[in-house]
Amino acid sequence: MAKKPSSSAGSESVLELAKRQSDGHPRNEEIDLLKQTINELHERDAKREQELCQLNQALSRLSQMSAIECILTNGFEELSTKLAPLAEIGPHRVPITDGAVNARLASMIEATARPRWSGASTVPIPTRPVPFIGEVVPRPRDNERY
Repeated sequence: MAKKPSSSAGSESVLELAKRQSDGHPRNEEIDLLKQTINELHERDAKREQELCQLNQALSRLSQMSAIECILTNGFEELSTKLAPLAEIGPHRVPITDGAVNARLASMIEATARPRWSGASTVPIPTRPVPFIGEVVPRPRDNERY
C-alpha cells in the first residue's frame, strides 16, 4: 500500500520550494514589499487601537460626569422640595411704601456692595489719527477734545 503524504508535509515542501524559487528573483522583492506593507498595517492597527482606547476612556469620563450632574440636579431639586415648608416659618415682611426710606435703603445696599474687579485690568484708551511730521493738524471735532 502506498502511503498518502500528510498535508503538513506537503505544505512544508511547497514553502521550501517557494523559498528556493524566490532567491535572487524579482519575486523576492515583491515578498519583501508585501512584508513591509503588512508591518505598516500592523503599526497602523496598533495606533488605531490605542486611539480607540483613549476615546473609550474619554467617553467613560464624560458619561460619569453626566451621571454625577444628573445626581446632583435631582438631589438639589429633592432637597428644595423638602425644605419648602421652612419658608413659612420665617418672619413675614411687610413691604415699605415710603419712597424716601426705599431710596435710603437702596443707597445703603449699594454702598456695601463689593467692587467688581473683573474689568480693572483694562482701561479704555481712545484711538485717534496721528498726523505725519510737518502735516497740518486738523481742528478737533465738537464732540472730541484733545
